[in-house]
Amino acid sequence: GAPIFNASHLLGLFSVFNASHFRGMALVKNRHDAAFSNRLGGEVSFYPTDSIARKVHLDATVSFMESEGTLTLPTGEHSTLYLSGRGSYLKLRYGLQDYNLTFVQQAGAHDKIRLSLYHGQDRMNLLQEDFADENKLNWQNTAAALHWQHHSSRFILQQNATFSRYRNTLDMGISSVSLNLSSGITQASYAARLEWTR
Repeated sequence: GAPIFNASHLLGLFSVFNASHFRGMALVKNRHDAAFSNRLGGEVSFYPTDSIARKVHLDATVSFMESEGTLTLPTGEHSTLYLSGRGSYLKLRYGLQDYNLTFVQQAGAHDKIRLSLYHGQDRMNLLQEDFADENKLNWQNTAAALHWQHHSSRFILQQNATFSRYRNTLDMGISSVSLNLSSGITQASYAARLEWTR
């Protein structure tokens, strides 16, 4: 439910999502309904795992450029914590990392609460000593969503509060001349949906 702005690593070469952290995804390619207000073009929605696990489980992938993993950790009979992380090995000039956290609580027979957190960032440093040229790029996204679902015999009530922040900073320096460019987007929202059942 929380938007991720400019969702790409290394100009789109790497995805920003830890695939093992999510149970599924959906792609909306053209026009949106009221549930996707103020969105242009398409949208990819990722759905975090929201089941209650009974045992500890680790899912990890190691490649020559990056590694990622998801740890499933039961924290009680009715709650589970999912932790995911990913990082690259290119940290001499460029580095990327992503972190996901999802906490699921079955609060009674009719209520389920889910807290999801995401943080991702890119860091690039390019230094040319012959020209006294140094360039630094720092991109980061942080998002949080709190979801509560109440399911009774008469109705289903879903409430979702979200926060998302995107920041991009470019520092350039050539000899005695320096330039700093920064941009960002911060958004918070609340949405509720009520469905009557027969």
